[in-house]
Amino acid sequence: MRRVGWAMGLLLLAGCALRPPESETETVWRWPPPPDPARVAFVAQLAALPDLVPRDRLSQWRRRLSRAPLPTEPLFVKPYDVAAAAGQVVVSDTAGGRVLLLDLPGRAVRVIDGGARPLRHPLGVALDGRGRIYVVDGARALVRLFDPWGHDLLLLGAGHLRRPRDVAVSADGERIYVLDVAGPGDDAHHLVVLDRTGGEIARWGGRGRAPGRFNMPNQVAVAANGEVVVLDAGNFRVQVFTADGRPLRQFGSLGRGLGQFARPRGLAVDGTGRIYVTDAAFQNYQIFDAMGRLLLPVGQGGGSGPGRFALPAGIAVDERGFIYVADQLFRHLSVFRLLEAEQD
Repeated sequence: MRRVGWAMGLLLLAGCALRPPESETETVWRWPPPPDPARVAFVAQLAALPDLVPRDRLSQWRRRLSRAPLPTEPLFVKPYDVAAAAGQVVVSDTAGGRVLLLDLPGRAVRVIDGGARPLRHPLGVALDGRGRIYVVDGARALVRLFDPWGHDLLLLGAGHLRRPRDVAVSADGERIYVLDVAGPGDDAHHLVVLDRTGGEIARWGGRGRAPGRFNMPNQVAVAANGEVVVLDAGNFRVQVFTADGRPLRQFGSLGRGLGQFARPRGLAVDGTGRIYVTDAAFQNYQIFDAMGRLLLPVGQGGGSGPGRFALPAGIAVDERGFIYVADQLFRHLSVFRLLEAEQD
């Protein structure tokens, strides 16, 4: 059995359910600002193990009784990408050479380092419907597949990939979509489709600006309806494809206005088809509907407080409406929540 890295051990955390503040005296950060109805609320910043422990009196009393101090070292060295589902939040830590699995319902933190076959340069991450974890290892030019407990299962795409960046998986797990970007001076800017054993099914794209072509694409996601969404960063746009690679639509342009992109970094699609894009130049993320119409920008630069970013990168949205954003400079994970359920 492949060894799982447990650098911080299996830490049982009392009731770390994430939710917006409930106290009337506690500051609540929401977007958009009043008088418009709030649609997104800030929940927490996760940077070290104590951040996962709730601050209510009962939880603090239980922790004091246990007399077990929590380590205060940072969770992340340089978080890059995020995937989330069913209470599991997976974060690739590129500079740390590891992947962290935050198991919120199980109140545990696991560190996956690859064991005897160490992760060299973890980049994009994804989760399938069985909770299995897909990790792009850029230095090895392949995708690693781990079970939900971090045990090594398969090496995918060996011999088919040159410089993989990100990975996404179809709902049935039969198609694995990998962005493979050789470099700015090379035509090999592709989305490679693998089967569940790692064999190549198809290869889309090539460098260019026409629909279906790419320029330094850096993120890919699969929508609930099977559409494949690609953040075509060098063309400052998002492209949407059928599952078989036919271009459907695109949106975005270079600029500093609302709905435009300047340095797009992360991409996510929620269960309703809304598309989320982080931008390191704007120091925020923008939410679009499935057709590319801007719904809401969230966050800003200038400080490290709630809703503030320095170098936002990966983003994920789970089925409960929690939004997770990695910040590479601040070395934390910001958590937000969609508020639609409260208003309906």
